[in-house]
Amino acid sequence: MRRLSALNLILKSESSAAVLLLPVALLSLFLANSGNWLTDGLATEFGILDLKLSVSHWVADGALVIFFFVAGLELRNEVRWGVLRSWRVGLIPAFGALFGMALPALIYLALAKILSGPVSAWGVPMATDLPIALAVLIIFGKGLPIALRGFLLALAIMDDVGSILVIAFTFTQSLEFTWLLGAILALFIFYHSTRNLQLGALSFLVALLVWYCTYKSGIHPTVCGVALGMAMPGSHDDDPDKVSAEEALRIWAPISSFLVVPLFIFTALAVPINFNFDNFTEPITVSLLIARLIGKPIGILLGVWLALRITKEKNELVLGDYFIVGILGTLGLSVSLLFAQLSLAGPDLSAATVGVIVTLPIAILLAGISLRSRAKYLQR
Repeated sequence: MRRLSALNLILKSESSAAVLLLPVALLSLFLANSGNWLTDGLATEFGILDLKLSVSHWVADGALVIFFFVAGLELRNEVRWGVLRSWRVGLIPAFGALFGMALPALIYLALAKILSGPVSAWGVPMATDLPIALAVLIIFGKGLPIALRGFLLALAIMDDVGSILVIAFTFTQSLEFTWLLGAILALFIFYHSTRNLQLGALSFLVALLVWYCTYKSGIHPTVCGVALGMAMPGSHDDDPDKVSAEEALRIWAPISSFLVVPLFIFTALAVPINFNFDNFTEPITVSLLIARLIGKPIGILLGVWLALRITKEKNELVLGDYFIVGILGTLGLSVSLLFAQLSLAGPDLSAATVGVIVTLPIAILLAGISLRSRAKYLQR
């Protein structure tokens, strides 16, 4: 029951919150291209302790940690209750996520070389945006197997974790081992505090300490979000008043879905962009469009097929269902914009933002057609 309750909460909050993303994105683009006041305001710096960051960086390096904390909680529950509880079953979404990230990156790198685009944006087409994918699935996927939603959830969680690992290894320029040791020690304290005390001010302050030490270590601070989520305890059957990963999801999933993600989308899309024909034909825009729309579904299907061959698992989903999940995997926004912010600047960032934005409605259209076609086939 705990597992079903947590899953239903995730599906409900994230799919409902996806409705907010379109008006938030349009508002951000409109304001950013109506004058410099928004971009100047988001570039304003303010400090806490010895950290002085712009408003945009506080959102991307601070608030977005909550998004990845929720991803860590979801992963924690999937390992305990869901498809990841068995390595044989868990290998299927894991391989799907891995190949679904690798193939778009490789296709982008090849196209960037051919078209003379910036190779540093290879991470932009890799990520899947679960709230948007769930919303499209719920709208167009009536009558499809329930297992499709569970598999999409597991795949997107593994995708988020994979994105965090890529960020950790790619954007860590110098590593301060003293601060890294402090982050590990603080994480150890957090782990024990959540098991011996009610999750209150102490655990929250320790979590802030983990974030601070991670930032000072040189590792991108969003990495600690998944670590904190995984460190949460499971259900407390002997003491239901203590906060577990399931209860933490009830608190933080709506905050992430309805506040953090829209706030990040608003700040990330606050980039002056001229939507003219030349922008749509920029090498980076074309490369991102092709890499995501072709590489993501084929990569996911290839990974799933290979995992099924290895594990010989039997389930109610067929390869056609997995390909539909692959098409849903082309829906990326928030983490893709994070990769763009970390790897690009100036005109390249504007072109990459155009590529991310243009890909989204095309991916939604393809996903909607695929879902309705599959649902009609099953109704025969």
